[in-house]
Amino acid sequence: MHYQAFQEKNNVLKLRKIADFYKASEYEQARVRAVGVFSDPDTSIEAKVWSLTLLGHIDSAIVFRSGKPQSEMSEALLSHARSLRELTKRGPAYLKFYALIMKTSAELGVLVHKNHSLFSAERQHAQTFDNPMLALSLFAERSEVTRRVVAKYNQCLRLVRYAADYPDRWMLSRALVGIVNEIGHFLVALRSENKSAAAKAFSESAFRICKLAAWISKDADDEEGAAFACSVHGQRRIRRTRTNIDGRLRPRKHWPTTQT
Repeated sequence: MHYQAFQEKNNVLKLRKIADFYKASEYEQARVRAVGVFSDPDTSIEAKVWSLTLLGHIDSAIVFRSGKPQSEMSEALLSHARSLRELTKRGPAYLKFYALIMKTSAELGVLVHKNHSLFSAERQHAQTFDNPMLALSLFAERSEVTRRVVAKYNQCLRLVRYAADYPDRWMLSRALVGIVNEIGHFLVALRSENKSAAAKAFSESAFRICKLAAWISKDADDEEGAAFACSVHGQRRIRRTRTNIDGRLRPRKHWPTTQT
């Protein structure tokens, strides 16, 4: 029993060190330590979950730094999210739910990046318009991907609704913020196409998720998580969210689905 307690404290220190390396952009140092925590047979499933979560972000950052296509960043996150689902199959329910949110969020990210690639291809082709059939093909493919983005985001919203009243929601704040990170890239395309009404609907929905994530962190005395949730949706709204956290912020009971 004493050994397990010592091991857990040691894992917490290791995970904090990994996070420090990540924040300092020392990704290789962070990665080798995260792999070490995950591979240790004495590591608890909770510590393995956090180390695998960190690995997803570390590998995504390594892809970004390498100059590879950004789609590979979302694929890296999805790969680790799938590993999370496998890891938590026989774990406690709250870890299973955390892994489900992470996987659904990563799936959203893959679709959003695919949508962005098709959007860029459409814009590039519009400058020459030398192949009408290609233009039609791009439009049809992107319309289908956009439909899937909206459907996946609405799936995320259903998980958000459940998370608002989940007994062990203290675990879920950063997973919820991941949804906001992914849908943010979709907003860029919507605004570029002057779809201001749709962009506003998604933006307001994402902001409500940030508020919920901040409230969950505040309720769990996780000030760092609360600040992180506040910062994700832009500096303009941070002050407003922090004010809400101090008393008025509560989970939203009804989350309308979003459409384009």
